[in-house]
Amino acid sequence: SDFIENDSFFFLCQVLVLNNISACHIVLGNYSECDRCLEEAFENVGSAETYINAVVSARLQNKSSEIIDTYVGSLRS
Repeated sequence: SDFIENDSFFFLCQVLVLNNISACHIVLGNYSECDRCLEEAFENVGSAETYINAVVSARLQNKSSEIIDTYVGSLRS
């Protein structure tokens, strides 16, 4: 039980760090690195912050509205 809780805590911390790094890459305009961090965060646990960063990154890269709508829809559910 403790192992499972510690394992979940590790993944949540990892996602938090990845989201913060992706936000930094957005500010710097390094969208490919931002997307890489977001992909890794989505592999672990998709959090609201991950979806928000994905929407912001996609909008700044002028990605299609279908991609953005997918992120927004996932965020709402």
